[in-house]
Amino acid sequence: MNVTFEIKGYREVDDVMRQVQVGAVRITQEELERAAEAVATEARRLAPKRTGALRRSIRAHHQRRFPGLKLRELEAAAGTDMWYAHMVEWGTAPHKLRKGAQRPHPGARAKPFMRPAVDIVLPRLPGRLESALGRFLMRLGL
Repeated sequence: MNVTFEIKGYREVDDVMRQVQVGAVRITQEELERAAEAVATEARRLAPKRTGALRRSIRAHHQRRFPGLKLRELEAAAGTDMWYAHMVEWGTAPHKLRKGAQRPHPGARAKPFMRPAVDIVLPRLPGRLESALGRFLMRLGL
């Protein structure tokens, strides 16, 4: 016994699913980039200003866009390449300065700027993603 069947509209459904997949990746990457920029902006605001070098060094880093990226491969980051940034963020314990120094350095208290920036921005990301993806799906008529 042979059974045959025909599926109508499969190509259209497949086309829409591809649009959704590509659009979801694009929108997610854009929102990650916006979040990284917001973290960098907030960290610059929170960073202590002595010379201003630390504040000026804080940047957002975005992944290059490659066709065919999957959601699990997306990333964006914010940070600084200043050699002393971690000591400002986390503080330092008392320590010896150099051989022959009269007294040890008393240490420095932490002045967090990156972690608080992430804590301010990150909670907003899921809602922003939901809104952006919802607008995209509405444009597709879904």
